[in-house]
This record gives sequence, C-alpha cells and structure tokens, in this order.
Amino acid sequence: IRPVYHWNTDRIKAHFAICFLALSLIRYTEVLLKNKDEYIPIEQLHQLLDMVKIVNITSKGENYQIRTDMPQSLVMIYRALGVSRSKIFVHLS
Repeated sequence: IRPVYHWNTDRIKAHFAICFLALSLIRYTEVLLKNKDEYIPIEQLHQLLDMVKIVNITSKGENYQIRTDMPQSLVMIYRALGVSRSKIFVHLS
C-alpha cells in the first residue's frame, strides 16, 4: 500500500480503495481455497501464476495467442476456484 506518490485527495482515496479491494480479493481467495481443502499460501500462488505466460503473435495479418503449460498444482487451484483455463493455442482473427 506504500509508498503513496499522490498528492490529489481523490487519487489518494482511489489508491487506498484499489489496495483494499486487492486485499479483499486475496483474503476471499484464501478462504475459498481453505474451504475446498486446497489451501496454498498467497505468495506461492503468486509464484505459480507468474509461471504462466501468454504470448501474442501476429503473422500475415492473423493474430494468435499461445499460453505456456500450467503447473499441475495451479490446475487444481483453478478447479477449486471454478476458474476455466484458457486454451493453449487460440486463433484470434
């Protein structure tokens, strides 16, 4: 939440609102995972999510998206949260 490099009152309030929302989402995710017996420390979840990369490729006017494989523990977390995984290869246009 710190440091805060805002001087305008509205921006300071917005900054704290965003930080509060982020913390609320983190805690809600932790509770959901704990209730599904899939608890994982949020720092570890963050590291797992960082392992997944999506690359956008444009070739001859066509757009594609390629996702790296997900660690198996992240797949289990997605299932517990009811989040669908994106396809590994997507033709966008």
